[in-house]
Amino acid sequence: MGVDRPLKAAGYRKRGLRHIREVANGLRHVVEIQRGRFPAPDEIEFTASCGAHLDVVWLIYPGRFDVGKPQVSCCLVQSRIGFLGLENLDTWWTIKIRDDETSLQLVIDDFKARMDDQVLPWLSQFDSAQAIGEYLFAPEKAPGRIRYPYREIVQGAHDLRNAAIAYFAAGDCVRATALLDLAATTVGTARSKEMTSEVRERIERLIAQRQAHRAKP
Repeated sequence: MGVDRPLKAAGYRKRGLRHIREVANGLRHVVEIQRGRFPAPDEIEFTASCGAHLDVVWLIYPGRFDVGKPQVSCCLVQSRIGFLGLENLDTWWTIKIRDDETSLQLVIDDFKARMDDQVLPWLSQFDSAQAIGEYLFAPEKAPGRIRYPYREIVQGAHDLRNAAIAYFAAGDCVRATALLDLAATTVGTARSKEMTSEVRERIERLIAQRQAHRAKP
């Protein structure tokens, strides 16, 4: 349909319905075109999700994601395309099988414009692991890991954990452990506290490995 042309022009490589751009070592931007699961027989529904992926999540959460296959679901920050617009609503586009060429092109052009005007600029702010950490830890402007219209702008334990992971990826181990300390004292479920403890244990292990490697002659 040509809906991915803005992504190709911006340097994204296509892998099925997933589009990936290498930003820096261990950092990639991901855009996934999603098809509706239950459209009418004569319709095609689609939308897009996007996020900033740090490869370090594969070390922090071993076995949870497919290593080597960045996807939006494992991005520390992510959003649906509709939540990036002023209307802040989950937005889907519909193409009817019997649409004429003009109607089809109008849908495609609208989707492409949203990519150019909203998705790519939003992703561009995440040009480093530190930028991701700062976004997650900035309550005056950041909506947290997943952007939802109904979510209050407040840091929960999961946001603090993800900010810690981002700072660890950026090499700021002191700030990473400080955020995990804060996450441990944040109100949350027993499972949330358990996850914070698990993330801290894995990050401390990775820090020790990094220090041991540097100490080698």
